[in-house]
Amino acid sequence: METLGEYNHRRVAMQEVRFAIEDVSEGREFQHRLMDFNNLSSTTFSDIHKVLQIATERVESRLKKKSEQ
Repeated sequence: METLGEYNHRRVAMQEVRFAIEDVSEGREFQHRLMDFNNLSSTTFSDIHKVLQIATERVESRLKKKSEQ
């Protein structure tokens, strides 16, 4: 919000987190992936950290490929 001046829940970083949740949840269906995954009683801090790490690595990889072009 500070950088862009508005919130957009479909930005690249947020989408990558959603995709990472799909990967670690093994096909589990969520109505709202971010909120529902976070609110599962079985979700641990380690699970959230793993999702954020996966998403970060994917975004970094995409940025690296783009800068090499």
